[in-house]
Amino acid sequence: MNANREIGIPEISLYDGNYSPDIYWQWRLSKYFNLMGAGCVSLGPYYNAQLYEARLRALERGLYSIGRSLCGSTVLEAGCGTGFYTEYCFQQGVKTYTGIDIAQISVYTLQRRYPCFKFIQADISVDIPSDLGDFDIVLAADIMFHIILDDAFNRAIQNLLSHLKSGGLLIVSDLFPQTKIQPAPHVCFHSIDEYIRLFSQNCVYIIHQEPIFFLLYPLPLILFLLRNSKWKKGERFRRYAKNLCKWGAFDKVFPIIAAWLDRKMFLPLSKRISGTRLGFLISNMKWLFAVKGNAL
Repeated sequence: MNANREIGIPEISLYDGNYSPDIYWQWRLSKYFNLMGAGCVSLGPYYNAQLYEARLRALERGLYSIGRSLCGSTVLEAGCGTGFYTEYCFQQGVKTYTGIDIAQISVYTLQRRYPCFKFIQADISVDIPSDLGDFDIVLAADIMFHIILDDAFNRAIQNLLSHLKSGGLLIVSDLFPQTKIQPAPHVCFHSIDEYIRLFSQNCVYIIHQEPIFFLLYPLPLILFLLRNSKWKKGERFRRYAKNLCKWGAFDKVFPIIAAWLDRKMFLPLSKRISGTRLGFLISNMKWLFAVKGNAL
């Protein structure tokens, strides 16, 4: 039986003009409570696994670069989803962990998997319970670009930073483009200038950025093709790409090759040319590390 029918939620279309984040994510995670649901539903399970492994490698590189660790820290995660980083925090031996998600199924499922942790259903762009206290680390992995409206984005940043201790570490993954890009109804990449403006209002300072992947998930190139394609709304491109991603051999083989090329070639290159005109196409999703108050 369809999981969405079991919980009384109809099939959702992103393009019918009625996008609602809470309904959409409850529907999506009910249908795919796995890395596909939290990651890219157009890609297969093996491909999504490689993407998350790359994210984790980059997160650990970034933490190592700034001399920080999750071990013994109090952690607040916004958008805990299907629990990928919840498990990582558990393995790292965090002191406490609180996960927030807009979807009821996420909170319900993860609370039973991790009874030693705390989970709360809330929309960070609206409000976060004030009694949560302050945290050593606030983690927002692949969630900020799902907050579409500028006012909601501003509130979300303010809400998260209000629960970060002085000297605490904010960790965010995003594309951080020079100008805002909205490629889909549920995706909006806010500019790096928007982040910096909101950070400066809260005495938060960026100390490091760590690239995650390039060839493995060539998002800037895809966005460039969609925006500049002569095809109507890039539908032909989407159709071809979707058919390719459904091919089992592609799902299992290409991400392994692409991940290896990223590690050996493209990620080192992205650091060297990040400030050039080619930087946008070579660089990609990044982990941003910022400290509240005094630097490390």
